[in-house]
Amino acid sequence: RRLLVRWDKKPQHYLAFLHFACALIAFRAAGLFG
Repeated sequence: RRLLVRWDKKPQHYLAFLHFACALIAFRAAGLFG
């Protein structure tokens, strides 16, 4: 729960991590398809 509260205080870090995760998934998907 502490981690969740810490993330809530810093939404920018959470969004950055989210974008990084999406980019990583998209990159791996692109690698699989081509």
